[in-house]
Amino acid sequence: MADDKKNVIFKIVVAWIISTIGTSVIAFFFLSLSDSASGFIESAKAQEIAAELDGTVWKTNAAGRKLLLSLYSAESDGILQIKRYGDDSMLLILSDSVTIAGPEGDTVGGVLGGIPFRISITESKSGEGRAFSIVSDDTSVVFSQ
Repeated sequence: MADDKKNVIFKIVVAWIISTIGTSVIAFFFLSLSDSASGFIESAKAQEIAAELDGTVWKTNAAGRKLLLSLYSAESDGILQIKRYGDDSMLLILSDSVTIAGPEGDTVGGVLGGIPFRISITESKSGEGRAFSIVSDDTSVVFSQ
């Protein structure tokens, strides 16, 4: 009888340990997934990203051009050129606007038309396409190559 109680207690402790470990692994997985999905450039990677994006050209659609005008007061033909500026910053060149994006706190961002923004870069699951986004609050202007 005493051995049965010890076995039951042992099984409960083992089940509790396995459950705790499993829950921790799942929580860690979802936290890392949400961080990687955001696409915001971390300040620590600003120099690497500025070098990678130097000389690239991106395009947005009509909705993106309207959003640039209404939110940032920036008229654009939909073309964004990126030039490296210093070690860890970039010039974002639109039709009638130029702004600097660089490390701002934990991410890379800047100010366009008096509105602060952050930069997000995301890649398609296949790795064939990338998107460059200028994000303010819940609004983003998405550019593709």
